[in-house]
Amino acid sequence: MRLTPPAKGWDAIRPVLADHGRVVQIIDNLLSNAIKYTPEGGRIEVAACVGTGEAAGSVVISVKDNGCGIAHEDRERIFQKFNPGAGQGRRLEGVGLGLSIVRELVSMHRGQLWLESEVGKGSAFSFNLLVAERRKAGPSPDRGQASPRPVKERRKMTQG
Repeated sequence: MRLTPPAKGWDAIRPVLADHGRVVQIIDNLLSNAIKYTPEGGRIEVAACVGTGEAAGSVVISVKDNGCGIAHEDRERIFQKFNPGAGQGRRLEGVGLGLSIVRELVSMHRGQLWLESEVGKGSAFSFNLLVAERRKAGPSPDRGQASPRPVKERRKMTQG
């Protein structure tokens, strides 16, 4: 497995508005699937980059493998609950909840999830997370004081 830094380096990635534990869960589920469906000696890559185009104002995270790939007709079904995938004629362990959980968690973060895949060549699952707004130092509107810590250190997503 290889972790690919952004073209402009890790400093190019700005803090995102996200629940740290849930993002770890998303990546863990995607990596788990990549490991299941990639043959021994295969390649799995995790990458992060600054979003562009429709993903501008976000960070895009991708998990890409050179496994068996996903047929076009199965691409919606694999995101449904209790629909475990199958690869190259084999059924693998699991109850089929991982990708439905991933889709729900990405949606809860106001992000998007997409899939690029070709049978026999592999798959890339990508999702984006919104960049946290930068706050300028100065009085806070409700307390008249500077914010106690920068946005970068805040890890929990607020609801409301």
